[in-house]
Amino acid sequence: MTDTRPRFVLLEDSPLDAELVSAELRRGGLQCDIVVADGEASFREALQGRIDLILSDHNLTAFDSRRALAMARERHPDVPFIVVSGTMGEDAAIDAIRGGATDYVL
Repeated sequence: MTDTRPRFVLLEDSPLDAELVSAELRRGGLQCDIVVADGEASFREALQGRIDLILSDHNLTAFDSRRALAMARERHPDVPFIVVSGTMGEDAAIDAIRGGATDYVL
């Protein structure tokens, strides 16, 4: 039998924030596999497999959600891409949507 659980990629360089987001998804009742990528190399690797949703922090060390979105669209143009950030301003969030992000959570 094949695994039909959704596969989410969480791009987050803070282990604590990655765990908080993962815990909220589980608490919300989502039964999914979460692959955490902490930078460009691990995100590129995560993009090789099946993906149902991408959640991305906006500001990462030497990498940001704009670059991640461009990489994701090359490989998975139809996968929802949601920017998650506590430090992203409203103008940057609007720019993310205009740039092709599906949504954002501040």
